[in-house]
Amino acid sequence: MEGTAFQQLREALLLYDTEPTRFTAGSTTNHRQPRVRIGSLKDMHTLPLDLLFEIFRHLEPVDVLSLARSTRGYRTLLMSKTSIPFWFVTRRNIVGLPPCPTFLSEPAYANLVFNSNCHRCKGVARLIIWEYRARYCNRCVDRVTTKEADLQLPEGLDCHKLFCIVKASANHTKHDRRVHDPDLEKFLRVWGSTDVANRSELLSDQEKLRQELAEFANAGRDWAVDAKKRAAEYKVEMHQIRLGKVVEKLRGLGWSDELDRMADSGYRPLSSMYFVGIPAPWDEFLWERVQQRFVETMESVKVQRLHSERLALWFERLIHRAPNRQSVDGRLEPDQGGSTAV
Repeated sequence: MEGTAFQQLREALLLYDTEPTRFTAGSTTNHRQPRVRIGSLKDMHTLPLDLLFEIFRHLEPVDVLSLARSTRGYRTLLMSKTSIPFWFVTRRNIVGLPPCPTFLSEPAYANLVFNSNCHRCKGVARLIIWEYRARYCNRCVDRVTTKEADLQLPEGLDCHKLFCIVKASANHTKHDRRVHDPDLEKFLRVWGSTDVANRSELLSDQEKLRQELAEFANAGRDWAVDAKKRAAEYKVEMHQIRLGKVVEKLRGLGWSDELDRMADSGYRPLSSMYFVGIPAPWDEFLWERVQQRFVETMESVKVQRLHSERLALWFERLIHRAPNRQSVDGRLEPDQGGSTAV
């Protein structure tokens, strides 16, 4: 990227704010001094498209969704047809994600895959129903679907050739297969307004759409399984890296002896602390903020260890000083003086 592009980005992100000047007794100054605020994204959407393209190359679709919902300026930019390259380049950053199908726009596809809200009530809906191109919570899925046994189609139409009939919820049995009501209503509306001579073409298009939906759903489910597996592997990998980094930092602070004693237990309780489990690369700034918590944890572990060792030593001395001790076979052994009396 040319130096002028970086200069434009820098100028766009340097927004000036004003702050009242602190007055002292007898001061006659009555002006406001500008204060530079760095990092604001307010005017980023006004940058040239080629510069925005370079910025968006480092983002993911969920980031673009958040930007599109932040201000009217971003929404106008990212929902226009000229923004399709932005969505495309961010989608390429997701490993294995199927291409955007022809029956979905890029923003709608990103919303389906990366937004976990129900498409009806806006509540939480973790599961994607790929055949429906939507997410529905368990409460809403029954309200937007029709059971296969309750379908009422014009005579001569085969629902299995026209629609994707699937088990739409984990609460449904394997025999409770349903059709998406919006798809059904749209087809019936077009069917009623189409001439009899052209209905064969409509049926052909609907069957083709059903086939595309089935292929899209299979590819989407396969990607979701692989993505979940990769996320789990990445989380384990990051956990090991961050734990090793924490151990290294604590050794530098003089806790090597205590850490050597904790190695056999997998460095518990350090390994279960929230900072270690964050699935993200190491951040030195965050470590400086949480370092004291780890030091306090190490101090607590040391206190508990010393207490356990003293307690074990006390019990050992108590048993050693007992006048009578049982042998392995349960008989009383004489004490040091040879007496067997209690």
